[in-house]
Amino acid sequence: MKIFISYAREDLAKVEKYIKSLKRESSINLFWDKDIEAGTNFLDVIAKETNEAIALIVFVSESACKSEYVQKEVSTVADQHRQIIPIYLEDVSKKGNTGLMFRLKNIQGILDYEIGFDESDEKLRNSLKALIIKEYLRQVAKTCGQLTFIGMPELKDKKDLSLDDIFVPLKAHKQIPSADVIGELETEDGRELELEFRRSPGIQPEERSKSVKLFDELKDNDKMVILGAPGSGKTTFLRYIALILA
Repeated sequence: MKIFISYAREDLAKVEKYIKSLKRESSINLFWDKDIEAGTNFLDVIAKETNEAIALIVFVSESACKSEYVQKEVSTVADQHRQIIPIYLEDVSKKGNTGLMFRLKNIQGILDYEIGFDESDEKLRNSLKALIIKEYLRQVAKTCGQLTFIGMPELKDKKDLSLDDIFVPLKAHKQIPSADVIGELETEDGRELELEFRRSPGIQPEERSKSVKLFDELKDNDKMVILGAPGSGKTTFLRYIALILA
């Protein structure tokens, strides 16, 4: 998940302070023109990166308002309805209705020229962390929310189904450990099971399991081991958990 940096060359010294700070955050993956390798087509790289970025940070100044590249970069991201975060290095509110300001007029920005670098940098990092988490959860929901028919040739032409529409809550047999295993458990659940066996010493092996709803077990247990034959729904169950958590 990459963040594109858009700025005018005249503002490089100010922009570099933000870049240096943001690169300390391992979760934030930035792209700016300094990352372009020698010998590559500059415009092709810019087009590719703006199309792939989940968001764009634009450093707004009088020079940026005059920059054709900045306006194109912002327009590309805006047209694809992805997030734009303006950092105002200068007060450009009186510069007229430039193309850049027209694009940014309804977007809340960070006023560096009023609150200074330190506060602006903190606001920016917090905004990016929230954005990355939101995008990650969106990708999880997208990946886990569709049921694909892999390995089923007769259904290869069918559209993916929404897992939320067809999922059926699963039941399973909860295995109650044997007495010798229970004696080795030091958890509160283990002690409770040990007491249960002591109260019912005549329990038979076939009685050492019971039918349970998996969602109920999730509420009561921090850890679970789910065993089952291929096709019994283990992976689909885990995908559905990821979907509802996202």
